[in-house]
Amino acid sequence: MDIPGRPTPIYPPGECALTQTNPSTVHVVNATWDYESLEPKRPDGSWSRPVTIPRVHHYDIVVGHGLLSSTDLDPLAELKVEFPRSWVITDRNVWSLHGERLMQVIDRSRWVAGVLILEPGEPTKSLDGWQQALDWAAAHKVQRRDLLLAFGGSVITDLVGFVASSYMRGVAYANLPTTLLAQVDGSMGGKVAVNTATAKNLVGAFHHPEAVMCDSRLLATLPRAEIANGLSEAIKTFTIESTEAFEFLERHVPACLDGDLDRLTHVVRLCASIKMHLLDPDPYEVDLRRVLNFGHTLGHPIETSHAYRDIRHGEAVAIGMSAAVRIGLARGITDTSFARRFLELLELTELPT
Repeated sequence: MDIPGRPTPIYPPGECALTQTNPSTVHVVNATWDYESLEPKRPDGSWSRPVTIPRVHHYDIVVGHGLLSSTDLDPLAELKVEFPRSWVITDRNVWSLHGERLMQVIDRSRWVAGVLILEPGEPTKSLDGWQQALDWAAAHKVQRRDLLLAFGGSVITDLVGFVASSYMRGVAYANLPTTLLAQVDGSMGGKVAVNTATAKNLVGAFHHPEAVMCDSRLLATLPRAEIANGLSEAIKTFTIESTEAFEFLERHVPACLDGDLDRLTHVVRLCASIKMHLLDPDPYEVDLRRVLNFGHTLGHPIETSHAYRDIRHGEAVAIGMSAAVRIGLARGITDTSFARRFLELLELTELPT
């Protein structure tokens, strides 16, 4: 039987094969070798066949107030149609603050099959944490058609994304980020990884989520230092791409640090729009999206030197950005007036420079 879109089979006559409809039945495949296609194709007599693997993926980033905390509307309804079961991976702090409410919103039909609660903090984003999550998924018989839900900050979204990329050669996941850092940066773009003692994000992959749901109401529980941590990545994004967004932060950083959710929601929307504008033509970081590493060349080694403790990611990136700006000034390639504004904005955001 010819199947549209499938190449002509080249099994040798008489080879046995299992039928797809009834695996217990064996039949003989009536096919012949396509000998012409196996003739040498290169000048040196070797054989080659071109292979094209398209990498097309579509997903929505949704930003709103109360998305994951209102029982009026199920934000994951579309995912439930496609995926029969889901599995939540989170950390102890996030689960204690928001877990009960999340389950009230998304699990009215018993869609969530299980929850893995990890220890909070950067040390969890490690090969040990990755192994723990893989073992848990295998023990609970997570299937390829299931969906992993990353419910937490950037540590969780990075870890779960990498677990999803490697478990059973790749399963789907969605991000439900709960920190400003994750909402403005870590949850979108498909870069997933874990840290090692050698370097931050050394082991990872590109594996894009099925959806990103940013609920700004979850940011209400963040301490001031965690808001500053996320604003560091926002400053990075606005600096490299948008004068208007940079000026918005200059005006509204004090309100953002005080937890103004309307302004923080606007910051998240701006970051999502700008970052994906940069990533759309270069989703696998061939070239264009490298500008998003501003501040990370030095920031990541700083985090590694601290064994991923005692310094937040945004703080390390702020130090890295400050160093880059000062190097630019010393080389005469950075505008003096803008450098002053940039360093003043970091200080206003209560970040190290």
